Amino acid sequence: MTDTTKPGPCPFCGGETTLIDGTEGPLIHGAFAECAQCKISSPICPTAAEAIAAWNRRPSPSVHRQASAEDERAQFEAWANDQGFVLQRVVRGDDYQDLRTQGPWDAWRARAEGAPSASQGRQASAGQEGEREAFIAWLGHSFPHVYDVTDAAHLWDKHHVAALAWQRRATLSTAAPESGWRPIETAPKGAKGVAWMQLAWGPEEDRKTGYGMRIEDKFYAAATFFCPEQEKQFELREVEVQPTHWQPLPAAPTAGETP
Repeated sequence: MTDTTKPGPCPFCGGETTLIDGTEGPLIHGAFAECAQCKISSPICPTAAEAIAAWNRRPSPSVHRQASAEDERAQFEAWANDQGFVLQRVVRGDDYQDLRTQGPWDAWRARAEGAPSASQGRQASAGQEGEREAFIAWLGHSFPHVYDVTDAAHLWDKHHVAALAWQRRATLSTAAPESGWRPIETAPKGAKGVAWMQLAWGPEEDRKTGYGMRIEDKFYAAATFFCPEQEKQFELREVEVQPTHWQPLPAAPTAGETP
């Protein structure tokens, strides 16, 4: 059950939230909640209780974060949809009804999870040749009674849809390290079309960064607006931006973790 006596963690970054109560002060004449980490704040409310209630109405960070498996699926389906694949799944299970979709999904997952390499015992080849070797090794290892080395190489060289899925997933793996800024073209859509992340936008001379979200093909950043003519002078709103880069939100702390 949500504690209604204090503001919960920040819905954008998961940081600790502070209640600023100025209801009897000479300046703000109200109360608001503010994240100690990213500095996002709630609207100014007449009472502390109202400020806490307004802040806690926002979903918790766990609602926004998608499990990595869901993000993987979402990225695959975004790519597969562009290829015109049928994304309908079987009634019970996560497999796709259309084998033209299931084959690429198997290849995509194998590349994401680190498929067995053909270069075990020696230095792996780099670039496309290394990807080709790994794809052939995975196909022969996973389907030994169906594909031999020649068949697997033929699928790669003829740009079979499974090979294309493998190559597309490989570009996501090499586009950026596990942490740090990544090209906006690689940003996930999320399992339900919504994904939360950090965004970077604006020209080089005036670069801005902040917490935001992707909704389908549009990106929004969080911003606090000053509205002097309204009863609640500060409002937290979203603003559409044209980002150039993104990076994942930091992981939530584990139980008992200390700074």
